[in-house]
Amino acid sequence: MERIALSFGLSISLVPLTVFYLNYLLKVKINHPNVSLAVATLTAIPLAFVGVKSLETSLLKIESEHLAYKQKNPTDARSDGKEIFADDAGFCSKKEACVR
Repeated sequence: MERIALSFGLSISLVPLTVFYLNYLLKVKINHPNVSLAVATLTAIPLAFVGVKSLETSLLKIESEHLAYKQKNPTDARSDGKEIFADDAGFCSKKEACVR
């Protein structure tokens, strides 16, 4: 409950302060479109930050799962009987292609 109250209070205080600072520093007029733009920007920045962090976490998880799979299964059999060999660049269908 405290987080909701704190969030609401910060949003009420940040929007007018941002608009007043934009008016004072950049001489941006205080009108409805500019206030709406300020609200949208103040909303988009934290959402973008959370989205990037979430994407980064997902990619790290996928990479760690891939590395764990490669360590457990250096070669893997396919359904057609051919072997797949793993290297740092990914999976290769021929052993010679994996050797650099």
